[in-house]
Amino acid sequence: MNFFLFEKLSNLLKVAITFCDLEGNILYTSKSGTNPIKNHTGVRSRLIRMSQSKELPYIYRDDFLVCYGMIRYQDKVCILGPIATKKMTTVDRHKYYQKFDGMQFEEVMISSMNEGDILNLVSIVAKLFSNQEYDDEQLLAANQELFGVKDTSKADREQFTFDSEEEDIYRHTYQDERLLLEMVKAGNVKAALERTRNMDGDIGKLSKNDLEHWKNLLVVASTLCARAAIEAGVEPYIAYRVSGFYINKGSSSDDVFKVITYRNQAVEELTQLVRNHNNQRHTSSYTMQCKDYIKKHYREKIYLENISSSLGISDSYLSRLFKQETGIRLQDYIVQIRLERAANLLVYSNEPISRIAEYVNFSSQSHFGKQFKEKFGFTPRVYRERNKPTEFID
Repeated sequence: MNFFLFEKLSNLLKVAITFCDLEGNILYTSKSGTNPIKNHTGVRSRLIRMSQSKELPYIYRDDFLVCYGMIRYQDKVCILGPIATKKMTTVDRHKYYQKFDGMQFEEVMISSMNEGDILNLVSIVAKLFSNQEYDDEQLLAANQELFGVKDTSKADREQFTFDSEEEDIYRHTYQDERLLLEMVKAGNVKAALERTRNMDGDIGKLSKNDLEHWKNLLVVASTLCARAAIEAGVEPYIAYRVSGFYINKGSSSDDVFKVITYRNQAVEELTQLVRNHNNQRHTSSYTMQCKDYIKKHYREKIYLENISSSLGISDSYLSRLFKQETGIRLQDYIVQIRLERAANLLVYSNEPISRIAEYVNFSSQSHFGKQFKEKFGFTPRVYRERNKPTEFID
């Protein structure tokens, strides 16, 4: 194996990278003079054992909030770290290295990264090492035991002030936020997610407690992206329901990795809503007004003559125009909107299915279930089970 790229990556990020076989024999290591993985057989063996029961890359985080990433491929294991998820003082480092049986590491500096960057690093090394691609959700789902660790340090109560360096950070943050909101308004899902992740390393701290910092970022990102989606034409109640759902999930979480995932999912779903809306915009004013009327009155009985009267055109003309421009009959579109609203409620609420059917104005639950399965391919109950946003088991 050619270790050239791993050596360069290690030097760039100041993170130790070690390759071993399953017996613990070292095949390659960077930063060999100050790398506890190389210099401490017990730690190395323990990490290798941890990785052997995992199909996907594994991230171990200890009580000091120091992480090690492990990627197993065939008969080899790549170990990344140690990487601190918060800045470590000299006292912190001395306490940390006491666990290495008296080894002397007075001059060693542990690299530090935020949790989002650790996920990115593990993904990059996994691609270089095993040619496998993993996204954040896959890595998080594969490392659920990691989520039990809490940062119990008390937040510093000193007054929050800005210095000149922080002013530059926040100016940069504002520009990045504006770019992110433009991507949301354009419905560009991939670019919005990429911009969100790129901002993580540069944004100013919103709290001196790491968990609270990420929770605050979740609230800010969800709220701003919801407003951008509404400005782009998404129904306010839909945008705020998605935003509120992820904010509530994040507020009840005690783990940074979960909160980051909720933030990313909120940005992705809100941007996708804009994209879906933009794909349906190429219609005449009459058709657009007809759609608006249906969206406002879908919970009521809707009659063709009521819509045409409100638009000042004949029933037959409206019916013909709507079918011509949308490809479906007006009555079918009414059913479609009711089903879409029901699907949204199934995913983002815990209301009983019978109540949802009544709410969107279906005559019976059985009729609702039949129509729903024809459109989505699943019964309402199965659709709810399959589409509830990813949950994590503590």
